[in-house]
Amino acid sequence: MDGMSEKQEEIFKSAMKRFDNALSFEKENRELAEEDHSFANGDGQWEDHVKEQRIKQRRPYLTINRLPQYIAQVVGDARQNKPSVKVSPVDDDSDREMAELLEGIIRHIESDSSASVAYMTAFEHCCTGGFGHWRITTDYCHDQSFDQDIKIERIPNPFSVYWDTASVKVDKSDANWCFISEKIPTEEYKRRFPKRDIEADFSSDDTLYRRNWFDAQDDHVRIAEYWVKEFTDKTISLMPDGSVIDGKAEGAVKTRKVQEPKVVRYTLSGDGILTDKEEWSGQYIPVVSIYGPEELAGESIRYRSLIRHAKDSVRMYNFWQTAITEEIASHPRQPYIGTVKNFAGLEKQWADSNNTSRTFLTYNPDPSNPNGPQRSQPAGINSAMIQQSMQSIDDIKSTIGMHDASMGAQGNETSGKAILARQREGDTGTFAWIDNLSRGIEQTGRILIDLIPKIYDGERVIRLLGEDESEKLAKLNEDAVNDGSEGWEFYKRNDMSVGKYDVRVAVGPSYNTKRQEAAESMMQFVSAMPQSAQVIGDLVAKNMDWPGADLIAERLKKMLPPGMAEANDDLTEEEAAQQQQMMQQAQAEEKEGKDMMKQGMTLDLQLKGKQVEKETASIDEIKARTVKITEEAQAQGIENDATESGISEVIESLAAMPQEASK
Repeated sequence: MDGMSEKQEEIFKSAMKRFDNALSFEKENRELAEEDHSFANGDGQWEDHVKEQRIKQRRPYLTINRLPQYIAQVVGDARQNKPSVKVSPVDDDSDREMAELLEGIIRHIESDSSASVAYMTAFEHCCTGGFGHWRITTDYCHDQSFDQDIKIERIPNPFSVYWDTASVKVDKSDANWCFISEKIPTEEYKRRFPKRDIEADFSSDDTLYRRNWFDAQDDHVRIAEYWVKEFTDKTISLMPDGSVIDGKAEGAVKTRKVQEPKVVRYTLSGDGILTDKEEWSGQYIPVVSIYGPEELAGESIRYRSLIRHAKDSVRMYNFWQTAITEEIASHPRQPYIGTVKNFAGLEKQWADSNNTSRTFLTYNPDPSNPNGPQRSQPAGINSAMIQQSMQSIDDIKSTIGMHDASMGAQGNETSGKAILARQREGDTGTFAWIDNLSRGIEQTGRILIDLIPKIYDGERVIRLLGEDESEKLAKLNEDAVNDGSEGWEFYKRNDMSVGKYDVRVAVGPSYNTKRQEAAESMMQFVSAMPQSAQVIGDLVAKNMDWPGADLIAERLKKMLPPGMAEANDDLTEEEAAQQQQMMQQAQAEEKEGKDMMKQGMTLDLQLKGKQVEKETASIDEIKARTVKITEEAQAQGIENDATESGISEVIESLAAMPQEASK
């Protein structure tokens, strides 16, 4: 430990004690997991002493490994129904649009780093041995950039991770420390850390806790990443407006002290800290573990693998299959039975008949044996052995919880409903492992939500990935200007540091699988209602997988009735219902407006008609009086051209009044 400061020595000694405690605490789980992995590989399916005894006696010991098919079935179900991270806003500063943006970023991170490989590696380890792990890392985009990307990486060795022994949560989110260790050859250790002297570092008697760190016979050195949370005290204040700020503030409603965690990493070996302290940007240790169902064994907790309780049934199956094989092999070959005359002169041919492949055998006819030589009946096989072998297969299925229907094999079920019911029973029996995978991916989502604003903190363009694997680009933390009520306002568009978000996990078929199922259901619907093909034909074509389906969908869409083609296919059911309601309301308002206008025009015409009738009656009265005056004037002998002309003009003008009024 030469060259370390007093603070580093304190950290190193604490780390060594924690590592030893983790080894002791997890010893039983690790031994059981090692046995399960070995058994699943076919290496430990016979007890060592039984195998040695059979080898000495030159007796067979068959290993017919039936377990990998069960592990592959559960892992295959998880591959087809991969859990996906869903982001939800949880405060006033967050919104659904930013939540969808974060989902797109997370899907991009998963796709870019092949996260499914990390998930499925850990899940297969969990099914086989009871636990598995993956990790989250950051790295620069390329050599000439200071922008970093977030990656999800697999941990290929499930025995390399050691967690805080005081952690109680299944996802280990409450852990305060974690080790990721590996054993490397001595030469590789010297290459990575040329300033370290192995002979001096690991030879002195006063070196602490070295028995698990250096193996001179194996010529390997253990090194480990030591992740630890370091806590600092700080004060926070609650302001009258409900906001919380760091430190003591004047006018605060109340204050309290909290411990703020900071995650750091050290790289160490059994003799000291190898690298300087590295600070991690997030608040969570970036390692995710998944476990099998828990079993209590006294005061300790065991994590069960999928195959642990089936091992004895597999041993019995191997034993009975070996016994059947051994018994059949011990039986002599069935001889031929005939008379001496049948074989006279042909003894060698018949003696070699069981050892050579001949097209035909000849014999000498003998009237006393007209049918010629006949092969004797073979010795019978013990039916109890066969029965026990079949019983062992049933025991394997029962202990794992997966039956023939779950494996795609023909069982006793005859109807489709019975087969589906048995498949559901198998899925229920193994769902605990898939559910724990969902919890691990949910914790991954929390780590990413916490990490994204700190890594993607500058203005940059990033690729987003949709649920259907469609791609689009988005600009994060973009400076923008808004024309506000009090003038120009500057703000950040897609500000990753604003708002609080939570995650949940949705488990279901992949997008492609759901699309295929939708296409099949649509085809059945169209078969039942052929008239619907004119309305939903474009949607049916859109969900097909053959080349040109999108082009056909576009052409069919153009043939839809006016208004329907413009409908937004991406609307949710709720949004579509709201849109339909708004359209109906607008149509009702438009109809009401037209009716009111029509009523108004009708009333106006009626009023004008009455006015015309009134004015026409007045004109007729004036005309009658004028004619009467003219007649009286003529009777008295009064002649006045001017008067007649004036009266005529008045009459003509009055006669024109009904026509103007009618217009």
